[in-house]
Amino acid sequence: MKTLKAFLTCALMATTIIACDKNNDDNTDDSHLKDLPENIQGDFSSRYPDAKVDGFCLFGDSLNMAEIDFFDKDGLSNMAYYKDDKWLSNRKNITPEADSDLIPEKVYDTFSKLGIPKAQIIEHLFEDAKSGIEQKQYQFAFVGTYNFGTGDINNYANNIIIAEDGTLLSHNDYQLCDPVKIVPYDHTEFIQFAQSKYSDAKILGSTYDGRNVVVFISHENIVKHVVIYKDDSNKISWVKTWYPLDINTDLPESAIEDKNDYLSQHPDAKLTAIRYEEDATGAYYCFTFYLTIDSGEIISSKIE
Repeated sequence: MKTLKAFLTCALMATTIIACDKNNDDNTDDSHLKDLPENIQGDFSSRYPDAKVDGFCLFGDSLNMAEIDFFDKDGLSNMAYYKDDKWLSNRKNITPEADSDLIPEKVYDTFSKLGIPKAQIIEHLFEDAKSGIEQKQYQFAFVGTYNFGTGDINNYANNIIIAEDGTLLSHNDYQLCDPVKIVPYDHTEFIQFAQSKYSDAKILGSTYDGRNVVVFISHENIVKHVVIYKDDSNKISWVKTWYPLDINTDLPESAIEDKNDYLSQHPDAKLTAIRYEEDATGAYYCFTFYLTIDSGEIISSKIE
C-alpha cells in the first residue's frame, strides 16, 4: 500500500526541469511567454484567453517540451503542456473552495454512488483535458477508511477517475507516482497505440500507474483498461487488457474449481474482486482475495 507522502515525494522527483521562467510576484501577465516559440504563444493565447501566466518550463532532451503554469478566470491553477509546438494536455487543480459548478453533475453523481464517506477529505481533484480524447476526465485523490471484508483499513489511499459523461474509469489505491505532476502531459503515442489495437473502440481517458500508461476505452459496451509499456529504447508494447467483473458473475466450471481450491487452502480468505484479463499468453479470470486486514493475493484461472 502506497502512502500519500511517498506518492508526493516520488512525483516531485520524477520530472527534471531544464529551463524555467517562474513569476515571483503577484503581477501575473503574458510576458513570460515571449521566450516560447511563436506557435505556442498563439495557440495558448487563443485556447486560454483569460489566463494569467505564472511562468513556464522547457524540458526534454532537446527542450521540445513546454509546461505553462497559469491561473484561469476562476483563479484556479493550471498546467498546459506542449510538445514540438503542439498542444498535448491541460491539468486544472480544483481546490475544495472552488465553485461546485466546475464539476459536471454526472461526475458528482457517479462519485456519490461509490458510497465514499463525506467525512473523508479530498486531497486533490484534477480536471484533465488531453489531445486525442474528446472528454475531460476528473481524478479524485484522498486518504480515508476502506474495508475489503476483513475489517477497516485506516489511511487507505483512494484514486478515482471519472469521465466527463459520468463513466467510472478507475477506483483503486495510489499506484507508484500516480500523477500529481508526473506524466499527465504526453499520452499521445499510447492513445494512438490503443486506438490502433482496438479500432472500433472509443477512447475515454488515460492515466499512469508508475510503470505503464493505462488507456481507458469503451469496447463492446465494456469499459476496458489497456495497459501499455514504453521501454528505454522508446519501443511501445501492449502489456494486457482487463476489466472488472461483478463479484457474482457466472463463471465457467474450471474457474470455479480454481477459486474453490484456493479457498479450501485459505478458509479465512475473503474474495473481494474478480476481473477478466488477457495478455500475450491468453485470457484469464483473476480473483483478488484478502487474507488479513491489509494483506491480499491475486490468483489467475486460465480460460481454455
